[in-house]
Amino acid sequence: MQFKKLKARRSLLVLLCALLLGLSTGAVTGSLVAIVQKLTVREVDDGRILVASVGVLLAVFAFYTVLRFPTERRLAKYYDEKFGLGERVRTMIAFSGADGEIHKAQREDADKHLLAAVRAKGASPRLLLHLVAPVIAAALVLVAIFLPVHTEDGGEPPVTDPDFNLSTWQEQALLDLIETVEASALHESPKAGVVEELQSLLLTLKSVKKVSAMKNAVISTVTAVNKEINDHNEYDLIGEKMRNTVNPAVIRLGAAVASLRGTLVGEELDAIEKALSGDTAYSQAAAIASSVGSALTGSGARTDAALYLALLAFADELDAIADSEATFSDTELTEAVKAAVGHAKDTVSTALLAESTNEGVRNTVVRRLLQIFGITEDELPASERPKDAGAGGSDGGYDGEDSDEELNSGGLGSGDMVYGSDDTVYDPESGEYLTYGEVIDRYFAKVSEHFMDGNVPEELEELVSAYFAALYNGDK
Repeated sequence: MQFKKLKARRSLLVLLCALLLGLSTGAVTGSLVAIVQKLTVREVDDGRILVASVGVLLAVFAFYTVLRFPTERRLAKYYDEKFGLGERVRTMIAFSGADGEIHKAQREDADKHLLAAVRAKGASPRLLLHLVAPVIAAALVLVAIFLPVHTEDGGEPPVTDPDFNLSTWQEQALLDLIETVEASALHESPKAGVVEELQSLLLTLKSVKKVSAMKNAVISTVTAVNKEINDHNEYDLIGEKMRNTVNPAVIRLGAAVASLRGTLVGEELDAIEKALSGDTAYSQAAAIASSVGSALTGSGARTDAALYLALLAFADELDAIADSEATFSDTELTEAVKAAVGHAKDTVSTALLAESTNEGVRNTVVRRLLQIFGITEDELPASERPKDAGAGGSDGGYDGEDSDEELNSGGLGSGDMVYGSDDTVYDPESGEYLTYGEVIDRYFAKVSEHFMDGNVPEELEELVSAYFAALYNGDK
């Protein structure tokens, strides 16, 4: 019977229309809520928008379905009136259970006229009319998305603080970083403090609920880690004080120490060795010893620091040479100066290499923390950001008026980057001949990465450190 087919099709269309209308009104409601929140300078509440949208969707869908869902009697009346069939369809439905010949003939007649009317005029479910609603809803959604949040003073909209939950990956990455520090070549004194700070950060982040609080905790840890290293490293304090003396040789040596470069230190010590000859050798030795001693005393550095002790021993040896003017021959003077400079090269370079390793670990820890928690270096205070300068971890160097000329008088490089050898070295990676200092810095950085992994035996690590200390001197 055609009526049943038409009823099934119309029922489906009613459900589709109800769904379209429900989705559209739900989207419109959510958009209006968002627009009102933005115009009234409120934080956009996603939860409230979702509840309002879904609630309206369900309500409209249910109401429309109940109101328009076609029952047999309702649909029969609709077709009779729409197609001018009198009461044919209603009569057919009213006597659908009758078995008489007259009723059967009436049903066939009603079906025939209904089919002809549908084919001639078409049954309009008004589906196209209901497609207008989604278009309007889509337009309002776009307005709600791109409408900026207005503020009373015309400034920036209020910044929301997202929620933070320490992820399993972040927790494991932080634990791995702690293990890396424990296995690194970092000096034992700051190592304990750095590990403690990282462990404390892990405990703190487990209870932190907002991103701003997480960032504050990480930045505070970076500051604490930097303090641990700064309290142990003395090159900057000693180098700065030496650069503020009046003795040119000590000023240059201080610049080399502050740059954390063994090659520069070796170069400046060689210059001192050449200067300590002839009639003025003893007076110059006394002047250099006095300037170095005064700088060490006034630096505020720890008196048990390896760098402090190395420079103090150098000053003592020069002072002893100055006191031997009456007894030394020229040959003895030359040998004594050479021995003092040689001792200083070994001890000062070794001390600087250790402090350079500390700086490398510091930079690794800071950069890894920033990476794990999605913080940029710009979010750190300028004084707390990682510092790089070749193999060392400081941007030191003599910053006086003639610093470039003074520091570059005998080596290769530009600015405060000078190396102790004029040789070029073949680099198998690039296939080019590079300056000695450039190659040694590159290889030192690679070796330092293996030190950080903690897979290198301590004895081998000490041998490699001593080897690079000798290479940075430029004389072995």
